[in-house]
Amino acid sequence: SDVLTGPYSSFLGVPLTLFAVIAYGAIALSAFYPIAPFSPVTAVNQNFENKSRFVILTVGTMMATFSAYLMLILVFKIGSFCPYCLFSAFLSFGIFAVALATKAVPNKTKAFVATLASFLIAVFASFGVFIITEASNYNEVGTNGTEFYQAPSIQTTSTDQSNKLALELKSLGAKMYGAYWCSHCHNQKEQFGIEAYRNIKYVECSPKGWENDAGFCRERGVPGYPTWEIDGELYPGEKTLGELE
Repeated sequence: SDVLTGPYSSFLGVPLTLFAVIAYGAIALSAFYPIAPFSPVTAVNQNFENKSRFVILTVGTMMATFSAYLMLILVFKIGSFCPYCLFSAFLSFGIFAVALATKAVPNKTKAFVATLASFLIAVFASFGVFIITEASNYNEVGTNGTEFYQAPSIQTTSTDQSNKLALELKSLGAKMYGAYWCSHCHNQKEQFGIEAYRNIKYVECSPKGWENDAGFCRERGVPGYPTWEIDGELYPGEKTLGELE
C-alpha cells in the first residue's frame, strides 16, 4: 500500500490515482453512453458514438503507455510488489487491446495517427513526471558505479517527548523498517526530529536504498512501511509518539 503513497504516486502534489479515475471515467462514459437505454438513436447520438470510439482509442493508448512507465518504476526504482498497480495496468492494456481488435476507429490512417500521437504524448508526459519526481524527492548517491537513493532529510527539531521515547526504544533494541521512497516513513521520522531520530535503529528495505538490508527485511517478513519491531513483535504502519510509548 505504501507504493500508492510514495513519491511516484503523485505529481506536483496531485495523486496519480485522480488522473486514473478521470481516464477510466472517460472510457466508461464513451463506451456505455451510446448503448444506454436512455440514449436516443439520433444523428447527434451517432456522432457522439464516433467521437466516443476515438476517445477510447486515444485514452486507452495513453493509459497503456503510462502503465508501462509505472511498471518500469515499480520494478527498477521501487522494487516492491503492488497488486493494485498490476491490476490497473492489466485493465489499461486490456482496454488498448480491445480498442485495436475491434477497430474503434475504422479508418486505418486515422487510427494509426491517433495511436501514434497518443503514444508520443504519453511518453513525453511520463518522462516529464519522472524527471520532476526524481529531482524533488531524494538524493542520489553512488558506489562502484551503482546508483542508490537516500530519503529526504529530516527537517523538524526534536522535543523532550521524542528524545525520551527514542532513548527508550533504543534501550529495547527497537527497529524501524522503511524505504527511501515511503512518505509515511518520512512522516514518522519527522515526528521524532533530527536529534531524537539519531537514536532510532533504521533498516532500509528497498533494494535501491542507500545502505539497504533488503534481504533481512524479507527474512523478517516486513509487511509494509514503516514497520516497527519492538521486543520481537512487528507493528506495521505509521505511529504517533503516543502509540509508541
